[in-house]
Amino acid sequence: MNGVRALCDRICDKLFASIRGARCLSEPEKRALLELWCRSDVHTQMVEGYPGHAAFARALGMSPRQTSAVLRRLERKGFVKRTGTAQRVLRRPTYLLNALLLEMAYDASARSR
Repeated sequence: MNGVRALCDRICDKLFASIRGARCLSEPEKRALLELWCRSDVHTQMVEGYPGHAAFARALGMSPRQTSAVLRRLERKGFVKRTGTAQRVLRRPTYLLNALLLEMAYDASARSR
């Protein structure tokens, strides 16, 4: 079990390092994408517990308007996909994260073993 946990930790480290080093992302986009990955379900790459733009903006230190623009840019660039509302009453969207990022982190981690 410790070996599996160590592998998962290495994959997360590689994923986060690749996001931090991505030249195609602005600093606000990197912060938002990292936070989305931290909130996601590792098995589905879904962010179903998205707190809404206002709470997410506070967590990122941005305005809700800026956060909304950042999420739209991430979607346009193919890093996330808005999939609808998980809680219709609260009208909070769910986000699907691009699983290829996780796959690339896995491959990089496997090569560095």
